[in-house]
Amino acid sequence: TLTGIPALTAGDIVEVHSSSNYTIATIPDGSVTNAKVDGSAAIQYSKLNLSDSIVDADVNSSAGIAASKLDFTQSGTGATTRTVESKLRDVVSVKDFGAVGDGVADDTAAIQAAVDAAYQRAINQQLVGSSTYVNAAPCVYFPSGQYLTTQAIDNDTNRYLSLVGDGTSVLIGSGTRSHNFLTGSHTRILNVENLHFQNYDTVFDVATNNLDSSQWTFKRVRSEAVNLFIDSRTFNTSRSTDVSFYDCVFQYGVNQIAKLFCDQVSFYNCWIGSGSSSTNSIEVNSNVTFVGCLFIPSGTSASGRAAVLLTNSDGEGGAANDIMRGVSFYGCRMSNEGGQGPIVVADYPIPEANLLNASPTISFDSCRLVGYSQNPYESGNSESGIVYLKQWPASISFTGCSFRSGGSAYGYLVAKSDSLATSAPSTFKVSIDDSSYSNFLQQTG
Repeated sequence: TLTGIPALTAGDIVEVHSSSNYTIATIPDGSVTNAKVDGSAAIQYSKLNLSDSIVDADVNSSAGIAASKLDFTQSGTGATTRTVESKLRDVVSVKDFGAVGDGVADDTAAIQAAVDAAYQRAINQQLVGSSTYVNAAPCVYFPSGQYLTTQAIDNDTNRYLSLVGDGTSVLIGSGTRSHNFLTGSHTRILNVENLHFQNYDTVFDVATNNLDSSQWTFKRVRSEAVNLFIDSRTFNTSRSTDVSFYDCVFQYGVNQIAKLFCDQVSFYNCWIGSGSSSTNSIEVNSNVTFVGCLFIPSGTSASGRAAVLLTNSDGEGGAANDIMRGVSFYGCRMSNEGGQGPIVVADYPIPEANLLNASPTISFDSCRLVGYSQNPYESGNSESGIVYLKQWPASISFTGCSFRSGGSAYGYLVAKSDSLATSAPSTFKVSIDDSSYSNFLQQTG
């Protein structure tokens, strides 16, 4: 019953203008239906004085009021009114496409549909005054839950992808590490935040098609029980790419974190567990930097495992030598209580065109190397060390570092492979500042 207006009959449509306030005195049970809400109506509850609240019993069981018929206004000066439908479409949720997130139901199709829907709304065009294409799309959101996939998500033609969880969103592969999570050959921009990945062969098997200004970013990502977290495939398909990890955790069950053949790789404040397999944890043909990272072993590893392998491999059986390559550690802590392999294995020769330009370089600045007593990197080799040389780099340096143990044949600062028969080039040098040297002598005698 509406007071202050003429009597109505069943089926009449009432248009309530924003300039007037009417009081709804009585709302009969089951009387609110789709038919009672005009298709062009937008209901603002602030314009109605409700003396009898709308409750479940008032709404007909078959009624469904579309979000396009409800208005939303954000608080704050300058806010404008839009529909609830428009507001909800700000984010593409996998649950909008039928994902269950209980760890049992197969959510592959729902995740694929959400990824495709987000890209359909992407901006892929040259903007005025620029020769570069803009690639941007809404994020794909994973509410809290466990999302089971049974095959890889196909991102092959999408250039932009953003996957965001709430910190308790877990992606789980079926079987026993039997498939990848996501594949894509033109993934120019990749952003992944607040997600946990478990039980995959390779989590991200991606390439950029060597598009300029490509960037892959991982923030607060966790992974466990995967064979490989990210593979950029080849130098020819992903060279011009910047890859960054922020506050990520790679637990002991990650056999290999990365195979990256690209220009720049950076790890910031990451927890890097080293498992017991004979696979190098991080394999890079890149300039790679670690800042404030923690390297922790799970126990004694097999031969052939290092925290970082600096290689000139191009990812497809050949070599790709670049004059700007190296490995740098700043403020990191490397524990090695289990007899792990080297921190860095240098298998990147000095490029012929760069003999006087001092690269590749390996540097440790303000790092803490604890309990170092390495296994031989190569079975039967006579020595091993924090840095292990299979090729001669341009230089190795230790500045402001402290050590807890070392000095044995398998615990040198720098060791070389027995197979490295060539003499060191005249430009090669190892430098260690006075404080680092004194600290090392005190620990080793």
